[in-house]
Amino acid sequence: ALVAERPGAVATEYLEGPTVGEALSGGVSKKTLKSALRDFFRQCRVLDAEGIDKREMNRCQRHVIVRDDGTCAQLDFERCTEAARPSNVTGAAQYLSQSWAAGRLEELGFTVDVPAVRAACKAYKTAPADAALEAVVAALGLAAPDADGDD
Repeated sequence: ALVAERPGAVATEYLEGPTVGEALSGGVSKKTLKSALRDFFRQCRVLDAEGIDKREMNRCQRHVIVRDDGTCAQLDFERCTEAARPSNVTGAAQYLSQSWAAGRLEELGFTVDVPAVRAACKAYKTAPADAALEAVVAALGLAAPDADGDD
């Protein structure tokens, strides 16, 4: 992850931890995975808002590290491009709604509604906003915890 930059130099940190693909296979707790995936979608939303298309979200299993604190770090930004209609949120949702990934999420106790994910992604593409992002996240079973803290 980028730590600092100046003309002629960049500083990065070495990141350790399971990838999203490994986390989906049970490499982290449900609570950590949920928090990290919510953080991932928040980061994707920021990229979309800034007009940056990472171009690898629909196969992000190796490009996202899940940290113990429930955050994530994205890797490999070399394919990024400026785009009038970036697809980071929708690409990540497409990845997590594939049958194998949705199946893994369901095995971990999440409820994935694939038709709702598709509808929410369509709405997000039409009007990208925080509320539309929350609809995508909720359709993937990753909505914020209830008031009683139930995950």
